Amino acid sequence: MATRKRKEEAASLIKEISRGRVRAQCPHCEEQFPIAKANLFFLDELTDQAIAWLEAKKLEVKERRAELKARPLQVSERSDMQAGAVNLGSILERVAPAMATFPVRLTECRSLFDPIDYLAFPGADRGVIDAIEFVELKSGNSRLTNRQKQVRDAVERGNVDLSIYKAEGKA
Repeated sequence: MATRKRKEEAASLIKEISRGRVRAQCPHCEEQFPIAKANLFFLDELTDQAIAWLEAKKLEVKERRAELKARPLQVSERSDMQAGAVNLGSILERVAPAMATFPVRLTECRSLFDPIDYLAFPGADRGVIDAIEFVELKSGNSRLTNRQKQVRDAVERGNVDLSIYKAEGKA
């Protein structure tokens, strides 16, 4: 009995709202307006405008789902490509001194790989070391790491030294 009465009261209120007799106040501008102009709708009586809005929202959700499903594939493909580039770079670092275009002769080159790839001693083959060179290999869009930049800056400032360590001990 109580449920029937509530339904009747709700139906009466809906009629009053749709006739423009019930007013509300805008929280932003504080002007009053008929609630009927607020495009309220009820699940059993959707207006054409409400149906269009609902369909647009369903389409947005569908498109977003498709976009989110595709995203992990994109991330996976990108990380696979980056891993391949890193692996190729590691291989090139090791074989580069044997290539004809390498700026230092293979026999005058020593591998460090971290933080700089090579330490070169140009002239060592002739018996006279003309210089000591740090050689870092880069390919594609790769850049110097922060540690490599620090090495470069120390060399440019002339902060390079030779330390001699004598191991004391019994042989």
